[in-house]
Amino acid sequence: MLSEQKYEWDNIFAKGTCTAPISIYSGNTEIHTQNTEIAHTIFTNINFTGNAEGTDVALMGTSSGIEVEESDPQTYYWINGAGDWDDENHWSLSSGGSPAGCIPSGKDHVIFDNQSFQNNDDVFRIPQNAYVHDFRWNISVSGPTVALENSANLFINGSMVMAGEKATFDNQGSIHFVAGEEAILDTKDSEIDGNIIFNGNGPWQMESDFTSLLNIHLNAGTLQLNGNRLRNNNFYSEKERKRTMDISGSHWIFVDPPTYSNSFPIIVLNQFTLLSEGSHTFFKKNNSLSVRGGNTSTILSL
Repeated sequence: MLSEQKYEWDNIFAKGTCTAPISIYSGNTEIHTQNTEIAHTIFTNINFTGNAEGTDVALMGTSSGIEVEESDPQTYYWINGAGDWDDENHWSLSSGGSPAGCIPSGKDHVIFDNQSFQNNDDVFRIPQNAYVHDFRWNISVSGPTVALENSANLFINGSMVMAGEKATFDNQGSIHFVAGEEAILDTKDSEIDGNIIFNGNGPWQMESDFTSLLNIHLNAGTLQLNGNRLRNNNFYSEKERKRTMDISGSHWIFVDPPTYSNSFPIIVLNQFTLLSEGSHTFFKKNNSLSVRGGNTSTILSL
């Protein structure tokens, strides 16, 4: 759905299943409705007015205004080695246990541990959009790969924590951090390619170094480095929603953009706050930074 829009829908019928939930995503949208039949549905940054209710609903990001019949979040463990996110035979409610017959939704937590994979070269694939609250990588050996296929999106409504070894990422899509409240980023400096998008309230608290091999987009919310190092190629903060970057006492490093990219970092100052006391920001030689405010634009060659 288009962001920053208002829709009036008299009736909404959205009934998924625990193996094929329905998802509706926006940057920030309002829907006015009166009659709803909603079940096994995931809403991200959707705000309802009028009369909306549902069962087995996951509210992600800043979603609100719908009366939800509460059900407890589950913790799903990945099992049976290489496979796809949307295969219910790879998810269990216990470590190394039997298949649960469902896949995680945006209110559930997922854990990858030493019982998850059978070989070090196993690949955990996300072929299409996937939704989760907390994403935890509790693996004590290196090797297995998290692979987002082209145009796939992983939406994380809570924290991403690597409690063991670094994870190996092959991200051809985008990872969206959409938390509406405080969340933890503890990636142990795992190198994550593809797009990294922050679009919620946060704040996101970095508890270790974070490396993005392509683009970071801060569309909404607060990112706090907490004395850690953020390393990225391009950085974009162009949406005119409230955004804060707190790099106090930290290192922010811009490395060379990919050879196929002619773009450069862009920051739009409208509603953007940078807190930088005691910080250091590094640019590779010959990089540029575009800073825009109001109707003006400045390109700094560095």
